[in-house]
Amino acid sequence: EGALPESQTRVIDEIVVDADNTAICTQWHIERDGIAIENERGCSFYTVNVVENKISSLMDVPEPKSKPGDAGLNVLNAASKIIDGTGVGYLEVDGGASASSSVLSAGATCVEKYFDAWNRRDMTAAVACFAEQCSYEDTQYRDAFVGKDKLEAHLLR
Repeated sequence: EGALPESQTRVIDEIVVDADNTAICTQWHIERDGIAIENERGCSFYTVNVVENKISSLMDVPEPKSKPGDAGLNVLNAASKIIDGTGVGYLEVDGGASASSSVLSAGATCVEKYFDAWNRRDMTAAVACFAEQCSYEDTQYRDAFVGKDKLEAHLLR
């Protein structure tokens, strides 16, 4: 017997494959008897051994069942203040460099720029990486933040 009952299937909604077919990312949802189940979705990242045509590794990220919304954000903010105040919880990196420091190349993708801004806690720069008509799904919230203005309001709290 597998992880899913026979009446349930995992359906791929999006798939992205790198140029040499060694890295694949999927966004998926679960259906029961052909009907999508609410909050049963996620994404998976695969690395592939192309010589053997076999999966080398898999990271599966299902969407959490609970949606704490602002309560979850408030807990994270409180934890961040404690970590900032005490220094406990920071990762020490060889040479004393910050774990979040980075140097982007001139040809960095918008996704690399987004992660760089996020790691610097520069939410204004992070929002600038998105199109005006974007959709940002934070799995801590029931609904997506649709439009750059709503995303900005969410990230700048």
